[in-house]
Amino acid sequence: MPVDIQGLPGVVTALQKGGVTKTSLGLNVAERIAAQDNEVVMIDLDHDCHLTSLLLDEETEQGVLNDDDAHIGKAMFGDVNPEDLLIETDFGIHLLPSTNLMGEVVDRMKNTTYGVNKLRHEVVVPLHEQGYDYFLIDPPGGEGQMLDAAFAAVQRTIIPITPEAGTVNGLARLLERTVQPLRNEFPVDIVAITPNRMQETISRDSSEQQIARDLNESFRDYLPEYAKVDLEVFETIDKPGERLMEIPKPGLRKRKSINDAFKNGQPVAQYDPECDQIEHFDTLASMVIESCKAEQEQGEVAVHG
Repeated sequence: MPVDIQGLPGVVTALQKGGVTKTSLGLNVAERIAAQDNEVVMIDLDHDCHLTSLLLDEETEQGVLNDDDAHIGKAMFGDVNPEDLLIETDFGIHLLPSTNLMGEVVDRMKNTTYGVNKLRHEVVVPLHEQGYDYFLIDPPGGEGQMLDAAFAAVQRTIIPITPEAGTVNGLARLLERTVQPLRNEFPVDIVAITPNRMQETISRDSSEQQIARDLNESFRDYLPEYAKVDLEVFETIDKPGERLMEIPKPGLRKRKSINDAFKNGQPVAQYDPECDQIEHFDTLASMVIESCKAEQEQGEVAVHG
């Protein structure tokens, strides 16, 4: 029986496969939420510390990652105020960085009763009470305690899918091995499943077409409007010699400016404000905000009858 514990406002960008740009997606969604006058914290739980390395200069990065006395693990076990660990970026997002000691943190979680709830109770709850509005969590790519802890904290996810081998299987693994088991403990809301890094068209026999088809057939209710395609379109694409008047372009498209922005530790809206994909990140940001507000309103109704 799921426990009725409300998630904190925020979202986990997750898929049990590496290289699907979940960190880039999270950064861009976080920035668009912050652009709506919100205080946003990005929490780096990845053992590789990728987000932390991208957003900090080399000297700051080394000091943060190698600090034995003040890191996210210490905050999770009540030894450090998590607000003291926050680093503000030039574009208004607060980073709670990862640590090179993440393996030790995971071991301590495993050996602590209800260790999976430490991120929620000792980090996210205090920061929310101190005035931070939304939390974007970048977890490790695989299964494990840290991924579960991320879900326990905010209980929502955006799942990016790229047109590459293994991503649909990664989605299946995430749902089967993480989301469904956790739903026995608390609610987990899939805010969106979004195709990401798609080429310009979904022409016949392309991996883009297969991903778009699979998602529209099996997960349409979770797709943002920009990712939805009428299923009849695929029948037209499959007809030899048939040409579409309008080529559908579902999902977040592959853009050099998005990649270049990320390499420079920036969201694309800061790097290239004219990028045509920013509106899609705005859509995802609005979906996160709406999901959080809807849950908050439901909680108030439950409390007040």
